[in-house]
Amino acid sequence: MRRRTYLRLASATILAIAFTTFVFWRWVIPGTITSRLRAIVPGTRVAFEHWSPGALHGVRWYEGPAIDAPLWASCERVDTGLTWGSIIRGETWPKAVVLVGADLRARLDPSGNLIGLSGQVHPELGLPDLNVSGGRLRIEQEGRPTFMVTEIEGTLKGDRDRLVLTAKTRDRAWGRWRVDGTLASDLATGSVTISGLDVDLKPEQWRSLPFVSSDVWRVVVPNGPVNVRLSVGLGDSTSNETWVDLKGADLEVPSIGATLETARGRIIWKEGTAQFDHVNGSAFDGTVGVDGTLTTKTRPANLHLVVRLEEAEIAAMPVLFGLGKSGLRKGVLTGQARVVARLGPDGTDLSGSEGEAKMMGAKLDGVVSPSASLRMTTVEGEVSYETRGGSIGP
Repeated sequence: MRRRTYLRLASATILAIAFTTFVFWRWVIPGTITSRLRAIVPGTRVAFEHWSPGALHGVRWYEGPAIDAPLWASCERVDTGLTWGSIIRGETWPKAVVLVGADLRARLDPSGNLIGLSGQVHPELGLPDLNVSGGRLRIEQEGRPTFMVTEIEGTLKGDRDRLVLTAKTRDRAWGRWRVDGTLASDLATGSVTISGLDVDLKPEQWRSLPFVSSDVWRVVVPNGPVNVRLSVGLGDSTSNETWVDLKGADLEVPSIGATLETARGRIIWKEGTAQFDHVNGSAFDGTVGVDGTLTTKTRPANLHLVVRLEEAEIAAMPVLFGLGKSGLRKGVLTGQARVVARLGPDGTDLSGSEGEAKMMGAKLDGVVSPSASLRMTTVEGEVSYETRGGSIGP
């Protein structure tokens, strides 16, 4: 009788332990994880489809507690590494997790500021090391196309009082990209560098690059191979900087009506100014080099360029410069011009532009000159030209 009592007690104890462990494993642990995530980023809502041994499935993280709050992160599976052994030892929060199929969404206003998430991040509550496998990043921006890269592999790990971010991708559309950054423990300050190598940049992709003013891609539009580097300062937007190294791309300048083919050189965007550094290529059936700046801090935007021409065909020059009106019909130009352009909504004003060039084989009113000098000036926005023999302006 006593033996049967012991057996019943033992069986009941085992069943109680098993039931408690099952409940703990099935509901308490995932509940603890989601509660901790909400505490780390206050004001957000976390949901998941189901929990299997060591993993959360179908995780969705919303910007706010409301049922219709926008989704800012989701994940096919979060591998926590928690086992029965770790549970017995009292471990209910992972030290590292693997995010499989993560999809991160960020929203930016027209000025490039993050919107949607509110409140302060609290990684001191125990943010685990994050490892991303097969991730995707989407940056939705008001007034421009969505920036998206896929196939991301990366990590976010704690290092004393900071977090270290590293990631890379081989996206089909964007090519090879790498991300390196250091963030303060509250994630409010820090710096991130995003680099793309051998990117076959299309106009639509150029317009989607974050942290670059829309004024820039309205003025210059690269199409072809480039290297890209975005330097982003969290909490200090004045340190944001974008570098585009042209590696043989075509560079269209719609405001002037010209395209620089197979261009090389660098475009740097920082604090409302784009700098063109030794940009060279083929245009007007000759060779063209450009240095200067585009400033969007004022309205209208101002373009200040030094343009070098080498054997550029007069007949191929943009209509904006009015060479056809001057009576010039053919010939080639070699020289230099200082182009000052105000890019207003009603057109481009070239007031202040000037330049000098040598003409070879120029045809003026039916007369061919083997060699002559040409000078460009602007008076009240009207472009006029003079040769060594006198004025040929309109």
